[in-house]
Amino acid sequence: MAAGYRASQLVLLAVRLHVADHLANGPRSVDDLAALTGTLRDPLHRVLRGMAGLGLLEEPVAGYFQLTDLAQPLRRDHPESVASSVLFTASIENTRAWAELEHTLRTGVSGFEHAFGMPRFPYLQAHPEWATIFQLQMTLQMQQVARAVVAAYDFGGADTVADIGGGYGHLLATILHAHPNLRGVLFDVPEVVAAAEEPLRRAGVLERCRLEGGDFFQAVPGDADLYLLSWILHDWPDDHALRVLRTCSTCIPPGARVLLIERVLPERAESAAVVREALLGDVHMLAVLSGRERTQSELEGLLNESGFSLERVLPTDSPRTILEAVRW
Repeated sequence: MAAGYRASQLVLLAVRLHVADHLANGPRSVDDLAALTGTLRDPLHRVLRGMAGLGLLEEPVAGYFQLTDLAQPLRRDHPESVASSVLFTASIENTRAWAELEHTLRTGVSGFEHAFGMPRFPYLQAHPEWATIFQLQMTLQMQQVARAVVAAYDFGGADTVADIGGGYGHLLATILHAHPNLRGVLFDVPEVVAAAEEPLRRAGVLERCRLEGGDFFQAVPGDADLYLLSWILHDWPDDHALRVLRTCSTCIPPGARVLLIERVLPERAESAAVVREALLGDVHMLAVLSGRERTQSELEGLLNESGFSLERVLPTDSPRTILEAVRW
């Protein structure tokens, strides 16, 4: 476990140096790869052997390397590419935040803020290149979740669905595609909403969407009857999460429904794989933000304090759960 950083950084290098892309058409020599990646031959050779030790590459002839089946998704042109996910997950932004976790335990300041001198969301605004990587990762994660949410919840009774903090709109587009009679509102900060227009056009749902920029701590659109908050509350501590929910409670009509789509923690820690991912995700929020994953009872408490009643809890075929609440 302690040596896990070795594997993560070699996988990250494979993507950053486009190793998988350069080997897409077959084996290449170390000399070729050094020229293509702008690196020194000898250290690159040693790193490539390390990648082979992980099962990412094979060395069929001394000094030549080729991709394994395991590494095919590291190609950017692969239909199930995870390249953008690797660039985010193993990034210096995340690894340095985790390296400063002890500071968080002693001060309450996130490891990310201690490492980079500012919280993560202002950092995203100041570093558009990493903000793009971040949004691509959110979209990649949302692909599985969106399909699972559409399969688990009946959207047929709604007229207008508003996705609050909806990023590039993948979840909303998936819902609208499955329900041609629905209309949608995508709400996020202005720079994200501006970048969402083209993805929604490609998805064929732009003509049924209204794009609106704003701040969900101040106001949200008030003309929908179903609202989505997908992995929003976990970014924030309880007082900020309550502000988001109270803003929604103030702006939306009585009787409107809100779907919280969150990873729900168990009441007791376990080591089963699905629980382990949720618990490590909670520590990740501690390291990179001031947010947290929550149990069902904790989420219900936030809803009750902000003017909502929890009506149903629906599991999905994904790491996230739907909690349906109604505005009093």
